[in-house]
Amino acid sequence: MSASRTHKRVLACGHEGDPRSKVCRTCFEGPLREVNFICPDCSGKKSRNAEVCRPCRAKRDTIMRPCQDCGHAFPAKLRSAKTLRCRPCADLWKQNRPKPRCTIEGCNEPQRKWKRCGKHAVMYYRALHGRTDLKNPVKRNVGQMPCARCGWHEASVDVDRAIPELGYVTGNMIPLCPNCHRLVTFGLVSRPDIRL
Repeated sequence: MSASRTHKRVLACGHEGDPRSKVCRTCFEGPLREVNFICPDCSGKKSRNAEVCRPCRAKRDTIMRPCQDCGHAFPAKLRSAKTLRCRPCADLWKQNRPKPRCTIEGCNEPQRKWKRCGKHAVMYYRALHGRTDLKNPVKRNVGQMPCARCGWHEASVDVDRAIPELGYVTGNMIPLCPNCHRLVTFGLVSRPDIRL
């Protein structure tokens, strides 16, 4: 045995014990434990600084409130003012409550996200993130045509603007494959005279 284990000193409880401890084992398991770790309501275990154990604290925070629909009393938390229905009535209300409708004028579809239906939510998202080109059906159709310069049509092509200031409007779009689009952009070849 090491010397530190055999050496004893007077602890805070008044008994001799291991110098690394604050109280001796007898006091820790005996009356001090009874005072510090026993719940006064249910005689169960509690933490040292808590007034009561967790289940008793939950009971103290719970009140019996009458259900708004059926009138039966149900347990509700003191702090929660939103709980107005018992569990069966709340489940039934969630199933039968009216679904909110899309906020876009003329649309009567149920809301999905951002107070809009699925179609309008996608359009809103694309508008937020700068993908407005996907909303333009004419540009999408021009992108499915073969390249105006070389005729390539293995996949969808890029859409170039004949006059950049006008944007992607009918009569100002030219379908170009990615290679021809890059050549036209850098001015290495002339822009085709076909406009859609």
